[in-house]
Amino acid sequence: MDSDTQAPTRMNKQALKSALIELGYSESQLLDDNGKPMKRPALLDMLQNHKQESQDFAVLAAVEEDDEIGIAVETQEDDQEDDSLTEAVIPSPSDAEWTQYVLGQFMDDEVDGQNPRVEGLRRVAGELVGELIEEGCDLVSPPTQDNNYRACVKAWGIFVTEAGVQKRFEALADAHGDNCFEDYATYLVAMADTRAKGRMYRNALCLRRVVAAEEVSKTVATAADIQQGGKIHGGQISLLRLLSEREEISISKVLDELSIPYELNENTGDVKLTELSYEDALAATKKIRELKEQKGAE
Repeated sequence: MDSDTQAPTRMNKQALKSALIELGYSESQLLDDNGKPMKRPALLDMLQNHKQESQDFAVLAAVEEDDEIGIAVETQEDDQEDDSLTEAVIPSPSDAEWTQYVLGQFMDDEVDGQNPRVEGLRRVAGELVGELIEEGCDLVSPPTQDNNYRACVKAWGIFVTEAGVQKRFEALADAHGDNCFEDYATYLVAMADTRAKGRMYRNALCLRRVVAAEEVSKTVATAADIQQGGKIHGGQISLLRLLSEREEISISKVLDELSIPYELNENTGDVKLTELSYEDALAATKKIRELKEQKGAE
């Protein structure tokens, strides 16, 4: 389905950008006030406004032409065209386009590569499934010597739909030495907790062939991803967030102390971890551990 026939609300960020360029917009016009690429919501608004303005101009031209001969014509086809512009068709979970539509709802800072993060899944689920009124995790199995230090957690969430119906979703996840980076060894329960929530939200959103960023195992990282001089890899991003949240230590504060330059996300104020290098991520992780040890010694 090409951009001429696909509803704008079903397009991802790149498709929206391509559609606008086809309409004559330049790359510079697709930048925000800070000179950075527009996010998907802004691109969607621009495309919808363009289509609406084009329709309004066509209607105005037709009315002016009719006024010259004293005739005003309105057809059922015109009404249907107006409706198609003002009421976007949203696919249902059973439609083939559903997964792509849902992925198009995530902000740039809510994904790591092609994988949505748990906080993004939570927000989008609240918009598409219903209001999240309860969320929690139950420890099914703590890591012990008898189970080879495998933690298993069940996450659950309760949503209330617009019709007032309550829907409950659950999911299980585990974490152990074979499916986590070595750095997670002392955070197996927390890792299993986060993974289970990611799966629960994926179930709620009826996503197909999509894995949360926090679920990606260490086998996904290739040598090219973690070599010195390269960019931060997904495992480091998840670890930094996990350590920061569990130890209540600000990542930006750590980077400031290490004199490591960084950028902040305009929407959330969080550090853009994807812009850090592999070495910077290693240094920040080491620093957080040092601060943790200092807190424990006090």
